[in-house]
Amino acid sequence: QLVALTTTYVRFALAHRTHYTVMFRTSPAHVEGPGADALRETATATFETLVAAMHAVQPALPRPETVRRAMLAWAQAHGAVEVAHWGTSLDPSFDSDAFADAVGQACLGIAQAPVPSSP
Repeated sequence: QLVALTTTYVRFALAHRTHYTVMFRTSPAHVEGPGADALRETATATFETLVAAMHAVQPALPRPETVRRAMLAWAQAHGAVEVAHWGTSLDPSFDSDAFADAVGQACLGIAQAPVPSSP
């Protein structure tokens, strides 16, 4: 589920650059007016989907660590999208599907990392 979620995220972002850019123009925390609460609820629910997918990979993780890893996976995917836009202009043979698959696997690696020991 985690690989499918992150791979789909990257594929969408690469295929719909303008829509993706608009999605991240303003943080839901800073939106006001009609629909602001619904936007925040949707953003939170979407992030919770990522947290649940992360939890499914390693259920023994405490929630704070699961949330931290979900944020890392999101950062991985988001950053990869930004870099991929450069890659497509630098390398005409850039394979966005293979790239998205690799990002999904990298996010799985974040989920599968050993549980940190207490200090």
